[in-house]
Formats: sequence, structure tokens, C-alpha cells
Amino acid sequence: MADDFIKAMDWDAFDMGKGGQETQDWLEECTAPFFKDKTKRELYDKALEIKMGLCPVSTSKDLAENSQLKSSS
Repeated sequence: MADDFIKAMDWDAFDMGKGGQETQDWLEECTAPFFKDKTKRELYDKALEIKMGLCPVSTSKDLAENSQLKSSS
């Protein structure tokens, strides 16, 4: 799904902090179609499978419905 520019980037050397808002906006535009139709769980499970560092960011609703947190109450 990635365009040629994204495929050619040196992601090991990439520093989002130096890219600025324009770079962030461009990356969001390029990656949004991929993430749009996947759930956090699907992304997390796949990341675990391929040993990729990725974790979901929980909303307050996610935390309220988290079975592990409920069991500790």
C-alpha cells in the first residue's frame, strides 16, 4: 500500500521530531487508509506475530471495559 517515497525512506534514521508538522500531516495522509479499516486488536495481534514494537493507546472507554483492570477492583 505504501507509495514509492515511503518505501524508499530510511526508517532507521528517520526522526519524526525533526520533520515538523508538514511531515507529520503527510505521513498521516499516507497511512490513514491502511489503519482506517483495522481494529486496535487486529493491529496489536499482527504486531505481536511479526515481532514489531506497537501497542494500542487506550481510550477512557477501553480502560473502563478492560477485563484485567476490572478483576483487580
